[in-house]
Amino acid sequence: MKQQIRLLLVEDETVLAGVVKETLEMKGFEVIYAADGQEGWQLYRQHRPDVCVIDIMMPRKDGLTLVQEIRATDTHTPLIFLTAKSEVQDVLKGFRAGADDYIKKPFSMEEMILRIHALLKRTLFSPVPATLPDPNPDHGQGQSQDQSQGQSQDQGQDQGHAQDQGQSQDQGQSQDQGQGQDQGQGLNQHRGPGQGQHPGQHQIKPGQVRLGSYLFDHPRQELHYGGEIRRLSQREADLLKMLADNVNNITSRKDMLLSIWGDDSFFNARNMDVYITRMRKYLQQDGNIQIVNVRGRGFKLLV
Repeated sequence: MKQQIRLLLVEDETVLAGVVKETLEMKGFEVIYAADGQEGWQLYRQHRPDVCVIDIMMPRKDGLTLVQEIRATDTHTPLIFLTAKSEVQDVLKGFRAGADDYIKKPFSMEEMILRIHALLKRTLFSPVPATLPDPNPDHGQGQSQDQSQGQSQDQGQDQGHAQDQGQSQDQGQSQDQGQGQDQGQGLNQHRGPGQGQHPGQHQIKPGQVRLGSYLFDHPRQELHYGGEIRRLSQREADLLKMLADNVNNITSRKDMLLSIWGDDSFFNARNMDVYITRMRKYLQQDGNIQIVNVRGRGFKLLV
């Protein structure tokens, strides 16, 4: 077996991809990352990875198409699907396209790593048929390590930086944003119609909620501000919905993890902290909106 396993990760959800990439690099993998199927195909041809982990639903080129293209020239490299779908027909489509295994979101990194090693045991010790030539066989390990360190500083997913990314950043931002509320700005000021409902929250139509100056549309996974529309991932939309459904009250950290991520493991907790930070950035145009970290309990969306 090679000293370092080269893995191609193709996933359009950048927060999830960053956490997976960093965790795998900490476990000794060399990770090549692509944000969509088209880029994934190009990187596959350039680097000829030992194993590929591919999301099904992606822009530009979906995972099923990418796997079919890889299998047209390479019947040996293990291919693992990441999928939010668990219907039998969807799973069968993945296997028919050429996948060796699939992992349903949400998942644990321990499960992913075990599945990767199990597939590699079957392939790396068996005769390898001809595949596309590797134009860069001496791909440096140093670059992967540098990227891993950079990801660790930016995302704060490992234990050394978890406090900076999670609780410390939560407290720092809630203190900074709290100043706007202390300056006497009323919670219901310039909120428009619907003031008889929950303060700051106004139901427009089924699935839509007014959050201060924003309009949140959960079914369409959209956040509207003025004339701008921000597209949200499914997980971002689900997280904001849980906070909005319990606006101005504490939403349990554990409930959020179990509902959206499936379990409350350390890996998922750090992942959720990254999402909370991202939600703060999305809502920063309205100074009256805060997402406050309540230590040991959860988060509170103040509107």
